[in-house]
Formats: sequence, structure tokens, C-alpha cells
Amino acid sequence: MAKTADAKAKVYSKYGREIYMAAKSGGIDPSGNLTLRGLIDRAKKDQVPTHVIEKAR
Repeated sequence: MAKTADAKAKVYSKYGREIYMAAKSGGIDPSGNLTLRGLIDRAKKDQVPTHVIEKAR
């Protein structure tokens, strides 16, 4: 169980950093920032919780 939680935390933090950097460089609006839109779509596909995505933006 701890192994699974550790793997999920690693994925969540990776997406959190990437989304933060994309939002910082191109704006927080996904419709105007294609990099951010793509990252959010990938994060949702990898089942990253919405609160993690919103916190990173």
C-alpha cells in the first residue's frame, strides 16, 4: 500500500511542477496556453485529482 502511495505521489508532484511552470510562463488560462491545456489533459488521463491540478495553476 505504501509503495502504491509513493508512486502516485511521484506522478502527482511531477505533473504539479510541470503545470506550475507552464502556467507561470504562458498564463493560467488553458484556452490561451496550449502547453498548459496539453498538460492538464495528460494529467486527467493519468488520473491526477482535480485539486492537484488546480493547486498547481
